[in-house]
Amino acid sequence: MSQSQDPQAVHASAIVIDTHADTPQRFVDEHWDFTDPLNGGMLNYDSARKGNLDAQFFSIWVDPGQYPANASARRTLELIDGTLQQVRKNTDKLAPCTTSDQM
Repeated sequence: MSQSQDPQAVHASAIVIDTHADTPQRFVDEHWDFTDPLNGGMLNYDSARKGNLDAQFFSIWVDPGQYPANASARRTLELIDGTLQQVRKNTDKLAPCTTSDQM
């Protein structure tokens, strides 16, 4: 099998981007740090590195049944701030990207 047909080689050479993770809810609700062990979660810094993940889009999703009307705006801001706080706490490992050039 040539290197271009080897799935591991293709994955290792690719830019890997995950476009959806609900992890910000853990940041806020569990006061969990992205660099901590998973402890029941599906994604953390170590698993991202092991999976060759280059960029992660964190989902800012608010359950309308749990956070109606006025509360949903506050919850949205809490999730955004919780995500940005992860970057501020882990500047040696994480960086915010708001453009494709930054990735």
